[in-house]
Amino acid sequence: MKDKELEIPKGNAFMHCRLNRKEQADTLTAIIDVYSNGFVLSVDGKWGTGKSTFMKMWKQDLTDRGYKTILFNAWENDFTSEPLTAIMGEIKETFFSDTEKVNSITNKLASISKGLIPTLAKTAATLTGLGQIAEVVEKVSAAFAEEVESYATKKTTLLELRSELSNFIKDKCQNKPLVFIVDELDRCRPDYAVEVLEKIKHLFAVDGIIFVLSIDKQQLCQAIKGYYGSEGIDSPEYLRRFIDLEYTLPEPDYASYCNYAFEKYELSKFFHNETRLQHNFGDEVHWLISNSSMISASLNLSLRQIDKLFAQTRIAIRLCPLNNFAHSELIFILIYLKTFHLPLYQKIKKENLSIQELVTELEHIYKEAIKAESKERYSNGKLTFSLIQLIICYYKSTSYSHKISDLYFEQEGNKALGFNITVFDLEEVFSAFGYFDRDFRMRNTAITHYTNKIDLLDSFQN
Repeated sequence: MKDKELEIPKGNAFMHCRLNRKEQADTLTAIIDVYSNGFVLSVDGKWGTGKSTFMKMWKQDLTDRGYKTILFNAWENDFTSEPLTAIMGEIKETFFSDTEKVNSITNKLASISKGLIPTLAKTAATLTGLGQIAEVVEKVSAAFAEEVESYATKKTTLLELRSELSNFIKDKCQNKPLVFIVDELDRCRPDYAVEVLEKIKHLFAVDGIIFVLSIDKQQLCQAIKGYYGSEGIDSPEYLRRFIDLEYTLPEPDYASYCNYAFEKYELSKFFHNETRLQHNFGDEVHWLISNSSMISASLNLSLRQIDKLFAQTRIAIRLCPLNNFAHSELIFILIYLKTFHLPLYQKIKKENLSIQELVTELEHIYKEAIKAESKERYSNGKLTFSLIQLIICYYKSTSYSHKISDLYFEQEGNKALGFNITVFDLEEVFSAFGYFDRDFRMRNTAITHYTNKIDLLDSFQN
């Protein structure tokens, strides 16, 4: 299913931003105002953290402020061998009303960017035999002289180009810089990505043009290593040759984004259904948002990964009856396990784990989330409760005669468990067991009640 394109309204570009990134955009705009003569800025963020959407919003915000802006998706254009064609195409489209001047600049760029033919080698290769040595020397000397002359001509043309381009930008942009945003450079073919960097550095380093590279720096560094065929190359240092200023996009506000994903995938249509509202199912929406936020933040999920989990959760809960608990927070946890820890999920389904093995696996996977919850207490133990619920449902699956009270007990005032814990908080675990032991609806709910619904999602996979 293809997501609907997010609306970015003129005059209020960040109206629908759920990551509160207007402040970051204002910071970058202030930098542009200070260094308006021209430079290369990189905006670094991991894949799937919303960089492209942020760039679209910032572009509109800059346009609203009177800047001429270009957004160039490098990945969509890397089917060509020469990025200069696409870059000039974007400039020509932006300044279409002055075709003559743009064509003049384009022609100069073309004359400069033509690769220097390795004339010396080519000439020597066509002449063989001892009797032709004198001819080789003569022709190589002539070719060398031509190369020197060509170099001098191109150097002069480059200076003229930069001057002409700078004056053109000043005239058309009303004394503001042209902001040229290059998005998704890290997803391009390695050779294309390097070519874009080289062209920006050597041909477009002029007053009045600010290039913004929206990148996942780690991935781009890997592409550079791939291009040069060496793990030994210092790719971060190589990048610094092209980038004047580096900015790292802050980590997303996971709670805000999970709330947005809840709305985006219209889960409220299920939870706020009239039939469900006739029953008291507690604050199940808050449980889902709390757990999804905690898991996403502690496991550093990308926004795309969160989207996928919520999209699948939406389908799974639609298979739940309206007049009963959906336990969407537990479904979310199981979908996460199936997506990122499939072998464990399969073992849970097939009941191939002891309770101790299951507890150990869950503590390992959700270690940071459990610790954060135990330390801050801002979620009132909701994740711990949900994980204990998973353990109980699994326990009930292995035998109908199993009782929740078999897993926890008190002896002479001392609390004890039927398994060992190293990460879970004992008080939280006991509280969770007590809660579910008192809830008759949980006593006979097997894990297959949830996994059967989740496995039906396989029919919807692309």
